[in-house]
Amino acid sequence: MSIVQELLSKVPFPQDSLALFLDCDQSTISKWKSGERKMPGYQFEKLCNLVGFSLEDYAEGKPLVVKTIAHFRSDALSKDDLIALSELNKMAANLEMLERLSHDKR
Repeated sequence: MSIVQELLSKVPFPQDSLALFLDCDQSTISKWKSGERKMPGYQFEKLCNLVGFSLEDYAEGKPLVVKTIAHFRSDALSKDDLIALSELNKMAANLEMLERLSHDKR
């Protein structure tokens, strides 16, 4: 299973919401899930941000851990909700990186 297939299998959001967020058709997501089509890099980055999996973790070969907390009605999410969640995840990842750097310098 590719990293894209693994990410898509763990996304806690409906496929129609995910398609809106990634600016694609639901059929495209199905093709990514099946491995029939490759996901472009910019959409891979958006998907990683949405689930809280950093590209650095991917580059370092770290196991996939989905950090998105979906303790809300995920069937009622808009594209803007997913964009906001993605941005929050990016901020959390940056904060984790800064904390690691700060700790490493001590």
